[in-house]
Amino acid sequence: MGYIKKGSLPSLLAGGSVAIIYLAGGILSNQGRTSGITTSLAASIILLLAGLARCVATNFEKTVPLALSGLGLLSTIYFGSYFV
Repeated sequence: MGYIKKGSLPSLLAGGSVAIIYLAGGILSNQGRTSGITTSLAASIILLLAGLARCVATNFEKTVPLALSGLGLLSTIYFGSYFV
């Protein structure tokens, strides 16, 4: 969204980076390696923290940062549950 609306290259790079980390986690998981879950958990935590930082910066008034935080939280809980 940030890149489309404002041409924000950092937004594009950050989103692409998190997507690549998730892709790597999925590939590792498909190979039966437990490091895939760890990699996906790391991507989830990055997404959660980035979303929260944007929420704080926008006083929790913007939809996209709230959605990023929500997705980051849900995926962190999901991938974190493998370690409990």
